[in-house]
Amino acid sequence: MGIVTTLEEIVRKASLALVPLLPGCIAVHYPLDQHYKGPKEISKFGQTYYSYSKGPPKLELDSILEDNEYYTLRHLVFDNKDSSYGLACVDYYDVKREGKNPLIIISPVLIGSDIASESFARYFARNGVAVALIDKIDDGLWNLVQQEGFAVLMEDGLKKSVVNIRRVLDYFEQQEDIDNSRIGSFGISMGGIKNCVAASIDSRLKVNVFCLTGEDLPYLFLNSDIGMIEIPRRKLLKRYSEHPELYLTLELGLNLVSDPKHFASSLDARNTMMIIASYDRGLPTSQQFALRERIGNPETIIIPAGHYTSFFWMRSIRDDVLEFFNRRFAKLDR
Repeated sequence: MGIVTTLEEIVRKASLALVPLLPGCIAVHYPLDQHYKGPKEISKFGQTYYSYSKGPPKLELDSILEDNEYYTLRHLVFDNKDSSYGLACVDYYDVKREGKNPLIIISPVLIGSDIASESFARYFARNGVAVALIDKIDDGLWNLVQQEGFAVLMEDGLKKSVVNIRRVLDYFEQQEDIDNSRIGSFGISMGGIKNCVAASIDSRLKVNVFCLTGEDLPYLFLNSDIGMIEIPRRKLLKRYSEHPELYLTLELGLNLVSDPKHFASSLDARNTMMIIASYDRGLPTSQQFALRERIGNPETIIIPAGHYTSFFWMRSIRDDVLEFFNRRFAKLDR
């Protein structure tokens, strides 16, 4: 979540927060495009670009944070086998069900607390689905504006996140209580962007739900109204004496490889769901629809909310999200 900086923004966001309470203001559920013909081939470039030393990472720390009748919440810290990709830490919701269980990997949001992702994680786990909630990597992506080559450093952080998702997959597919044929991902905002890229180049993520997720990172960076993106953006634009937005767009576009627009056409729209906020200015709605079209117009829930106020809708749509995971997992070949 970003920072609300003006009275106008407070009023706008507060008014949108009331939307779910107004008669006739409901989420709209669209089915998969009936003319969908299937995904494109997985990018060979992407598989090479996000390659790493394969094999399950060594577990360095396993501590229990919570234990209840539904799951044990364990904090897992993995070894730094490949130091260039940082240390992967995961909050693992280890469900108390016999046999092999499905697993959903959740990537974190970019800015602020991740209450929404944690809420979904707990909900999934209470309903018998194991969850691996990946911790944020403290790579300072958005504090690099004073450094030369900031766009390269931003891409390096995004690439680390995608590779860490794959390393986490390596670990969990070796666990006896995880059903490798039923592994998927869920992500909100930047978490969805990272998962989208990872799922596009790694077929082990079989069913995916992207919430408030869009494509074209340069456009998103230049048009987001999230306060903690606006501030570094203003600093960056001052670097250019002429046509600052054009030159910033070019610099970002040339360096940000980890953009869903480069890979998402290889996702299977039949096993993808999107949640789109129709009044989103934090991650502009237009780019959420652009990603939806690139994937092949998958099943979609459109909520009448903005980037911040969409939080108030999460509780009402989580049944639909869980039902989608269960329905698509059931249809996968075992």
